[in-house]
Amino acid sequence: MKYLRLFESVVNEIDDGPQIGDYAVCSLIKISKEDEKLLNNFLKNNIGQIRDKVSGIITTSKYAYGIIYKNVPEEIKEYYGEPDYNENVPVGLLESRWCFLMDEDEIEYYSSNKEDVELYIETEAKKYNL
Repeated sequence: MKYLRLFESVVNEIDDGPQIGDYAVCSLIKISKEDEKLLNNFLKNNIGQIRDKVSGIITTSKYAYGIIYKNVPEEIKEYYGEPDYNENVPVGLLESRWCFLMDEDEIEYYSSNKEDVELYIETEAKKYNL
């Protein structure tokens, strides 16, 4: 049976915000176009992994994050993000990995444990009967 970690264990951890290597679920704060709705649906239902933490970019929060997603649909690729050109990634994987720059406020949930993020997505889907 899947379960969330005990409240006490979460409170006792020091939270410095999302870190490189953490898994994340994101959502857009402001949606104005139809293609942004498509992107937002993808972000809310897929797990990304944080690759970069960037400061000094004009955002609504202190940091922006480069988040890698796999298997991004073509209709989203044509509007947003860019291929992951990390030099450590074998050439064959570049087509399946896509990087989005997300504001810290757009990260809904993050954890170093992928299973926790999967459980979060499942819980949110049940909450909204998806």
